Amino acid sequence: MTTHVKVAVIGAGHAGLNAIKEIRKVTDDWVLINGGPLGTTCARIGCMPSKVAIHLADTYKQRDKLERYGVSGGDALALDRPAALEHVRDLRDTFVDLVLANTTDEMDADHLIEGYAELLDPQRLRVGDREITADAVIVATGARSVVPPAWTADFGDGILTVDNVFEQTELPASA
Repeated sequence: MTTHVKVAVIGAGHAGLNAIKEIRKVTDDWVLINGGPLGTTCARIGCMPSKVAIHLADTYKQRDKLERYGVSGGDALALDRPAALEHVRDLRDTFVDLVLANTTDEMDADHLIEGYAELLDPQRLRVGDREITADAVIVATGARSVVPPAWTADFGDGILTVDNVFEQTELPASA
């Protein structure tokens, strides 16, 4: 099956979604192709959940300074690490849901194609068994973590990247 559109955008991250926003101002003849989970890197594994985690850590660290303000007992405060990590994941999921609600949730199957695109030539690509030709192709695929195979062999599941750090249910021991 071959489809022709004016614009094909590969990647439903921040750049791809912004491209679609601008494209929609001039045409409805477009497709957005995305491989992997929907939701921007920022919302799913990037700046948004990491800032929640940093804020949580900074807030907890403030217990050391409470006496300056006349509050005693700060040293007895304890961090429930699994609950704190669950809080980060809950907010992360809310961020992703908001991104999707304002972008891809409203897209139909004619506009949103889930799968990985293969560029066949500058104006032709394939997603699964579907071929798409386009007057213009925007590649907005972002980046992903790469772990050298030797590291995986040496450290196995002990390697944390942005792809898995927020899925942890317990933090590693502090040094």
